[in-house]
Amino acid sequence: MSLFARHGASVAAAYEAAGDGGVLIDVRPSRERKADGAPNRGRHVPLERLDSHVDRLRGNEVYVICRSGRRSAHAAAALRQQGVDAKNVKGGIIAWKRQGLPLAGLRTTRTRRTKR
Repeated sequence: MSLFARHGASVAAAYEAAGDGGVLIDVRPSRERKADGAPNRGRHVPLERLDSHVDRLRGNEVYVICRSGRRSAHAAAALRQQGVDAKNVKGGIIAWKRQGLPLAGLRTTRTRRTKR
């Protein structure tokens, strides 16, 4: 079993934990969040700014999500090396959407009203 597999969580477990005091961190850039939507109950901390949030994350159960789970696996591993109880959300936002879990921030296409 790989190091990443041992420290992973399903999207359902992450969603439940985030509603029960856990912290869900979305490390994707803003453009990805706008395109794909953001997980409900999540905080946006772009990957390049994650180090500046380590002190605030210590002492919390942290779930890290990205689009597919690759970047978040590395981010969670880096957080664990700094003393944060961090888990990678396996499958990322792709799995989140596949499970039908709530999203915030999805842009919707408006249809034009026709005059009658």
